[in-house]
Amino acid sequence: MGTVEPPFGNGMASINTGAVYCVNSVTPINQTASSSSKKDFYGALSDNLGTYIWRYPAANPNDRGELDGPIGNGVYSSPLVDASHPGSPVVYVSAQDGQIYCLDAVTGERIWSGPGITMGENSSSTNYEGTWETVDGVDACFGGSYKWAAGTTENNNVASVTWNFAEKLDVSMVRQTGAAGFAYEVYVWVPTNDGNGVTHSATYTVTYLDAQGNTTTDDVKLDQNGYNFSGKWQQLGSSYFNVQSVRLTNKTGDGGKVFADAVKIVP
Repeated sequence: MGTVEPPFGNGMASINTGAVYCVNSVTPINQTASSSSKKDFYGALSDNLGTYIWRYPAANPNDRGELDGPIGNGVYSSPLVDASHPGSPVVYVSAQDGQIYCLDAVTGERIWSGPGITMGENSSSTNYEGTWETVDGVDACFGGSYKWAAGTTENNNVASVTWNFAEKLDVSMVRQTGAAGFAYEVYVWVPTNDGNGVTHSATYTVTYLDAQGNTTTDDVKLDQNGYNFSGKWQQLGSSYFNVQSVRLTNKTGDGGKVFADAVKIVP
């Protein structure tokens, strides 16, 4: 197991760099993977290292779970295999997005990642109002899909999406009153886009408990337009005690469309 890094000085030269790969190095070098759909560029791995078994995140966006990839700036740590893990061996890797990933060593599936809580746009704790369109089969978004809504500058035809974290914090038993709870940084993932018709002023509302335990909201404007502002985690702010929810509306100052994907809170 290992990672594939770009040539020195090239940064993130390819979507195939910065991921975690598992190959069977015992397999004869002239044996290729049985499924051509799994190989993509991976024939080179089979020819030089052994049979390609899996990649995380999956090369095909449609094969990803809701919280799978992309990994901001990639994974460049050496994987740590825990063969004594109950049930099945696991792999731990740390990534440059500040997360630690625990993967099933046999299948490459994500078991957990942290610190914090990440929620996708299709989570059972995510609620929608109004009209949203879904785009599938996209590499630069979580779970291989994202949603978008046409923007409006008026009070009619308003659409919104709310990621609800209160229940997640209760389940993880880390929610406490006021300053006794954790303070969180809040991030949103903006899918890669060419900027055509995309808003420069998406409005997110963070609802949280202040140091006295009072419910408080904070509106944050975010530029989602173009390559400089998309395909990455964007921070909305920090020091939000016990985040209850994050809400995105399609009411924008410029009428541009808005994107909804994953949201992450990190203590």
